[in-house]
Amino acid sequence: MTDTIPTLQNQMQLLNRVFPDSAFSYEYLEWLYFSAPDGHHIPSDYFEDGELLGHYTVVPQAWRFGREIKSLALSLNTAVHEKARGKGLFTKQAEESYAKAAEQGVQAIIGVANANSTPGFLRRLGFKLVCPLPVIAGAVFPMGRGDAVSHRATPQFLQSQEFNAICTAIEAGQAMTGTVQNWTGDKLRWRLSSPRAKYAVHTHRTGTLVTTSAPLAAGIPAVMALKFFPHSPAQQVDSKALLRKAAGFHRSPFFVYSGFNAQASPRGLPLPRRLLPSPLNLIYRRLDDSMPNPEEVNFSTFEFLDFDAY
Repeated sequence: MTDTIPTLQNQMQLLNRVFPDSAFSYEYLEWLYFSAPDGHHIPSDYFEDGELLGHYTVVPQAWRFGREIKSLALSLNTAVHEKARGKGLFTKQAEESYAKAAEQGVQAIIGVANANSTPGFLRRLGFKLVCPLPVIAGAVFPMGRGDAVSHRATPQFLQSQEFNAICTAIEAGQAMTGTVQNWTGDKLRWRLSSPRAKYAVHTHRTGTLVTTSAPLAAGIPAVMALKFFPHSPAQQVDSKALLRKAAGFHRSPFFVYSGFNAQASPRGLPLPRRLLPSPLNLIYRRLDDSMPNPEEVNFSTFEFLDFDAY
């Protein structure tokens, strides 16, 4: 691990230079790049005279295509120093990462691109747009009691028997149709240990909701509904009960949800894309011919927790 420390340090410094508002920490990158149960990240780095001027990476993810599990990778962290821009470095590094990923058995790349980066992925890297990710906002009456239970996702809770039981219910509830990320107990435990946010887990007999909180306009706190997990592949999640419980836990009646879930139907007002600070698009590129074309992929679920948001 010692030989990776300078590289990770350089990657952190470059990312913070290119994205000064993102606050990439060494701890966060080490967690993201080297701790994921589905595999270590697959980077492409560009140096000039010992200085890192370009960084791009993908992180493997296991996804269910019906009953079959496929190896995908999530596109992440494209950063090019101002000294190296205009040289086609983004395209070169991305293709290098994809070639390495394919050698390691990755079959397709998915990404969530903002409005500025989407054209580059589509025109230069052969991605196809699956769909824009919808965003809704709403308000619910906070519920303190009822048949839902809330937990802070502390390290102690993530190692508890109670969390293990929740993971068992989530694994049993995974859909056998459509395309969904393969969430195991180990993966969920890893995802909720991210140093970047503090999470809460809310459970109901029909499903589980993962949340965090973030300020809206004027600093008003809101529940960020990151993912609904059904406890049965044949049952709808009671989204309202879980959102009400989350509202009581976070002490805010307001919530924001982005994405879609065939087994959860949170109700709110759709936010026009022109009002979103960074409209997000789900994109896809296959790396081998055994994978379906973009128009044939039926993503039945894709939410905040499925990528690196929060």
